[in-house]
Amino acid sequence: MSTPAPRTWIYFLPQESFNSLSAEDIGKATKINRYTVDSSNTLRGMDVTDFKPSAEIVRVCSNEPIGACSHALAGCTQHLHYTSEFQRDRLLSISAKEIPASEKPVTVLIPIRKSDAWWNLGHNRRFDYMNGSSTHRGHTKIGEEYASLIFRQLMHSRYMDAAKRPYDFLTYFEFRDAERDWFKSLLRSLRDETINSEWAMVEMEQEIWMRKVE
Repeated sequence: MSTPAPRTWIYFLPQESFNSLSAEDIGKATKINRYTVDSSNTLRGMDVTDFKPSAEIVRVCSNEPIGACSHALAGCTQHLHYTSEFQRDRLLSISAKEIPASEKPVTVLIPIRKSDAWWNLGHNRRFDYMNGSSTHRGHTKIGEEYASLIFRQLMHSRYMDAAKRPYDFLTYFEFRDAERDWFKSLLRSLRDETINSEWAMVEMEQEIWMRKVE
C-alpha cells in the first residue's frame, strides 16, 4: 500500500507580497518557484485575484502554514477524495510528474467554488457525480485520460481562512507547449455538463495562465 503524501501548504503571491514575508516564513518554505502571468480569464462568478499579464508570481510550498498573505491564492494538499483504492493507485502509477522550471512549462492555476447544492449532497452522492454513470463519464474518468500528459495538483481552500478565500479549491496544471491542445481538450470535456454533470454545480471559476521560469 502506498504511503500518503504529507500535507503541503501552497501559496501563489505577487513578487512584492513575497518580498514582505518575514525571514521566518521564508525559512519554512520547502520549495519556491517563480512565474510570469500570460493572461487571466473568469468563466463564472467573480474574479478572485487581479494577477495582471506580465506580473511576477511566486509559489511558496511549506509543510506548515506561513504568515498572513492578503494577496495570495492559497490551498493545502490532502489525500484524494472521491476515488477508490484502485483508482488512487492507478493514478499514482500513470500521472505525469512536475516539469523542471528549466523547460519553461506552461502552467494554469484555476480557483473554483462549488455551489451550496453540491456541499449539501451526501458524500456518496458527490462520489457518484465525480465517478460518472452509464450516461455520464464523470470528472474522474475524464481526468484519467489526460493524467499521463498533464501534471496536476489539487489544493483545498474551503476551510483555510474561509472569510478571505471565496473559492473551495485551487487546481494547478503544468504541461509543455506541445500539450496545449490536449489541455484545452481536457477543460472542454470537464466543462461539458452532458458528460460531466458535476460541473453544473461550479459557480465560480477563473483561469490564470502563466509560465514557470524559475
